[in-house]
Amino acid sequence: MKSTIILSSITITLLSGCSILQNKTPSNASDLNAKWHIISIENKTIDKKVNGKEPIFSFDLAKQEYAAITGCNNLMGGFELKSKNNIKFTRGVSTMMACNNMEVEQGLSKILPLISSYKISNDTLSFIDTKKNIKAQFKLKHEDNSSQLQGKWELDYLGLSSKTLEQLFNSRKPTIEFDIKEETLVGNGGCNNYSGTYNVNGHKINFGAIAATKMACPSLTGEALYFQNLQKISSYSVHENQLTFITDDIAILRFKKIK
Repeated sequence: MKSTIILSSITITLLSGCSILQNKTPSNASDLNAKWHIISIENKTIDKKVNGKEPIFSFDLAKQEYAAITGCNNLMGGFELKSKNNIKFTRGVSTMMACNNMEVEQGLSKILPLISSYKISNDTLSFIDTKKNIKAQFKLKHEDNSSQLQGKWELDYLGLSSKTLEQLFNSRKPTIEFDIKEETLVGNGGCNNYSGTYNVNGHKINFGAIAATKMACPSLTGEALYFQNLQKISSYSVHENQLTFITDDIAILRFKKIK
């Protein structure tokens, strides 16, 4: 027997903005998932524009990749988060142009292999070497990325489970659909319809209370795990038609765009 009544008793409280702002650790790995102005390297201040371009360093936690716009050649590579504040950069690649000012490119190429940890405080990111010296600093670039979420998405990966999507969801896969003007969302968890609110700040996302219907389905194991994973989300990444939800440095939900 099916019911379409929204029941307050099954309201699922996700990441409220209050708890995130009050309890988050400044150096939480999810905070890296953003774009950063490069403001200093080896204690030398970097101009706001180099060769007419804004020097930017960005992270993609879902792929564990970084990219740097240096004002000359772009640098790209990978990184590994060994523990909460420890980070190791792998050797990357770059374009090969000659420019009048190459100090940012040369500076980053020199210090990245030396970095062993990072710190985030007051929207400032610091790269630190093994001797606890600050080798570079960055300022968070505030952006409105909410338009990337617009549309309807269907789940195609669910982490923290040994079972496949086909085993967890027999008839339909979970969906989520965002209304960026109203900052609301609706979706289906594989059985029950749900709705709620959310807030975006850069690549960080906070979910408000989620209300779901209560329907009789053969199995609710997959849906329960889906909602549990939603509770853990702290940031997101969008690449082409793929949306990834991340907790710390782990991608635990991934969707493909269907509308």
